[in-house]
Amino acid sequence: DRLPAKRVKPNPIDPRARRLLFTPAESWVAELRLIAEVDRAHVTMLASRELIPRAEAIQLLRAIDRLDADNFELLHTRASTRGLYLLYEDHLIASEGAAVGGLLQTARSRNDLNATTFKLALRRPFARVLLALLRLQADLLARARTFAAILMPTYTHGQPATPGTLGHYLAGVAQALGRDIQGLLDAARDLDRSPLGAGAAGGTSVPI
Repeated sequence: DRLPAKRVKPNPIDPRARRLLFTPAESWVAELRLIAEVDRAHVTMLASRELIPRAEAIQLLRAIDRLDADNFELLHTRASTRGLYLLYEDHLIASEGAAVGGLLQTARSRNDLNATTFKLALRRPFARVLLALLRLQADLLARARTFAAILMPTYTHGQPATPGTLGHYLAGVAQALGRDIQGLLDAARDLDRSPLGAGAAGGTSVPI
């Protein structure tokens, strides 16, 4: 008799690959909106430094605004073979012409853009985490005052050591949490530092 054929279970798609293949439309639009935000600042800077003509800058900014106002609907039906950034930029070059759409590439690399949009994307979740930690710390301090006279043992090496109060213990937790909050605030300073102009590590000779 023949042995039954061995059934091979299909390998599930790696979660990272799944996120790339099946990106929700909301995330797609959110990423493009961040790119557009950076581009507005970049084009405005180029025009203010008189590196690009004012008329072309206005034309490009209006084209970006139209895409944003329509939730980038014109890009939804096009295949993103090389990433959202190039799909977006190719559209602007096609619609406004290379002489205008191509101005976005002046004194800026894709690495600059990716690093800048990444920092912008971090701001909102950072603010949520920071607010939650501050609320938790405030609650701990309020309870520390409430239970300032409630006796409890303090422990060392896993055993009762000295008498203390629940309020004192909660205040200690709040203080430890404060160190973590300060660490987040220190790290947040870098969120306000723009990577634009790094030029893929080589910098730029353009006087931006």
